[in-house]
Amino acid sequence: MRRSALESGKERSPFGALLRQFRLAKGLSQEALAERARLSVEAISALERGSRKAPQRQTLALLIDGLALDSESAARLESLARRPSAADVHAPASAADTHPSPRRHNLSRPLTRFIDRVEERAALQQMLAAHRIVTLAGPGGVGKTRIAVELCFDLLERYADGVWFVDLAALDDGTLVLQELASALDIREVSARPLLDVIIATLQKRDLLIVVDNCEHVIEDAARAVEALVSHCERVRVLATSREALRIDGERTYRVPVLAAPADGTVLGAGDAAAFGAVELLIERGSALDPRFALTDDNRDAVATICRRLDGLPLALELAAAALPAFSVGQIAERLDQRFRLLTSGRRTALPRQRTLHALIDWSFDLLTPRERLVFTRLAILAGQWTLDAAIAVCTGGPILADDVPELLISLVEKSLVVAEIGGDEQRFSLLESTHAYAAEKLDAAGERPDVARRHAAYVRTFALEAGALVKQRPQRVWLGMIEREIENVRAALHWTIDERNDFAAGAEIVTSLGAFWDLRRYHEGTRWLIAMQGLIDNLEPLLAAKVLIETARVMPFSTITLDRVQAAVARYRSVPDVPERRDALIYLGQTLINTGDYLEAERAFHEGLELARAAGDETAAARLLVLIGVSHTYRAHVTTARRFFAEAEAVIAADRSDTDLALLRRCQGETEQVAGNAARAVDFLEESLAILQRLGDARRSAYAHYHLAHALLAAGRVGEAIPHGQRAPRELLDAQLPLAFLESLIVAAAVAQQTGDDVRAATLLGLVEARAPHSAFRSALLISGLQARTRAALAQRLSPADLQNALARGALFDDQEAAQAAQGS
Repeated sequence: MRRSALESGKERSPFGALLRQFRLAKGLSQEALAERARLSVEAISALERGSRKAPQRQTLALLIDGLALDSESAARLESLARRPSAADVHAPASAADTHPSPRRHNLSRPLTRFIDRVEERAALQQMLAAHRIVTLAGPGGVGKTRIAVELCFDLLERYADGVWFVDLAALDDGTLVLQELASALDIREVSARPLLDVIIATLQKRDLLIVVDNCEHVIEDAARAVEALVSHCERVRVLATSREALRIDGERTYRVPVLAAPADGTVLGAGDAAAFGAVELLIERGSALDPRFALTDDNRDAVATICRRLDGLPLALELAAAALPAFSVGQIAERLDQRFRLLTSGRRTALPRQRTLHALIDWSFDLLTPRERLVFTRLAILAGQWTLDAAIAVCTGGPILADDVPELLISLVEKSLVVAEIGGDEQRFSLLESTHAYAAEKLDAAGERPDVARRHAAYVRTFALEAGALVKQRPQRVWLGMIEREIENVRAALHWTIDERNDFAAGAEIVTSLGAFWDLRRYHEGTRWLIAMQGLIDNLEPLLAAKVLIETARVMPFSTITLDRVQAAVARYRSVPDVPERRDALIYLGQTLINTGDYLEAERAFHEGLELARAAGDETAAARLLVLIGVSHTYRAHVTTARRFFAEAEAVIAADRSDTDLALLRRCQGETEQVAGNAARAVDFLEESLAILQRLGDARRSAYAHYHLAHALLAAGRVGEAIPHGQRAPRELLDAQLPLAFLESLIVAAAVAQQTGDDVRAATLLGLVEARAPHSAFRSALLISGLQARTRAALAQRLSPADLQNALARGALFDDQEAAQAAQGS
């Protein structure tokens, strides 16, 4: 037979030749290998002929699985796959090769080979193609998460917007399900708008698969979230894992079976490992720990017994394999037999596999030394992933010294009771869900929970204080990431200290130290903890109580309640010798008083703070207070005095090189020049302020700057330049959780609309502002009332009374989201 033109000029590649050799040695046709590896026959043929380049890493892994290669053979195939051909070396890079592809998933590739599950993966692919909600249900330890991860890699190319993994395992509060979902999908929370609505709006037109893992302990909240997502986002599919079905409309449940294990009396041959998934897994994991371990005529009965008596549960088999370096399979089989007798006296209502898994962890625990058992038990107090320092903090005590913990922790990792997480700059650890629950039982039984929980709270308190100090010292991304990695332990400590009312002081210090984090990442969660602290304030010493009051006021809109809390905080600070927090409290008190129009009292608060700052040598605080004193003079029309204070502040800021304070100064100078009638100069100051904030990546203050700049541009007659700033400010201020500035930005947006001929939209925006006016006497800008009055007068001249009233009435019914959208011209 003649070869094709393509084949005639090309010899089979080394990779293709070895692939064909392995296939024939296994007695497989190309069609059979294609089916086992989940690849097309054409792909297998092309690889063997050499007409296709060496395979991608994912294809190579599928081939190795399909051929069931041992580690040595797999390494040979991998080495040839990595070796480029001459054509590859000399071929010019395509345009696509010069740009990295966008991130399309947040999956982590498991480091161990996936065993069996060919039928399950094929069935699940079909189910996901036909249905939009599929739940993998089954007992703990059956391998639901691993199957889901492998399935995601199988399907990565099927979804245009990728595959995203949401892990609920660490949650102990179902109300946080939506926050975890948003965090995994990189969706920001928005003030005054339900988080579920934000997520739906973001995903409504996306084509993606979301894996929601470990739903069982937050089943109600997880089910509601999944049902809402799929109901409103027609191209989103969800793959859930849980010990029970979500029980929602449209759901299809797939019961994950255990791995196949030999029946009682089955005689295994040396080549039968691949016939039973449980045996293959045990041999694979055992040989990774001891390369000499293999299925032989001498150990086949014991191997079959282990796999059968452990019900083919993957987690149980992995734990058994971890013992192989210390025990023979015969000794393990005998020991398992002893442990299983305990099941007859256990709870008959528990699922059998739950009893089996508990018995196996019981057995693993018995294999530990007394000191290992103590450390393992104490680790139950930690949540999510944690560091060596955290382990040392909670485990040290009694017979366990701090220097003992690293060695004992390594031993627990080696025995598969602690997981060493891969990736990141710092080694982190975790407990599997079942082993964590088991350790928690032991902790309670030992009566150690109160002491260990107290050590955990102290550790988190120290961490929070250190993280809070970094806010002013390190880039935002550094301290945000640092806190985010510890959020599960922060929650656990706050639950114990505040919800369970064990250590109010530690809880208060944790909450208040992380104020900047709550603002930027988890506003609603931070607010919840601060509000929960209000009933405990009388139990705190004055300084700590003052911190709670200030932080609570900071996350709430300006109101008489806010002012009362700030005044109460200042009173507590005044009752003790000077501390730096007193200066911060006086700054916030003065700002609140300015927003009520009480400029004289605000100036007194600022001057008191300035005296304290200068006495302490705190030039940064002194400069900020000088700026704010200038603002208080501006609002009383003392422009010359304000400029003098600004000049004094600028000298300090220039020496300190604080960009944030310089941006504040320029914004305040801009407002002062606008009061003085120098609109062009005001624009210059405000443009500089905005540029600094954008360079710093400070979205919150940038939103405020857009609003002020739009106002100044209107005053300068530069209406066209004011349009983009005036239209975007309301949306950004709403997202930045600045409700007072948001309302005032609507006045600026209304003025922009009126001056560009869109009178109805202008009147609609003013309708919302006027509807809210009776409920708030607070104002944050001196000039805004005049702009509102002028805009209202212009509309009264250009619209008929009926049209004006209709537009005002329609705007009065708007919510904040509708108003922000209207301000953008849509």
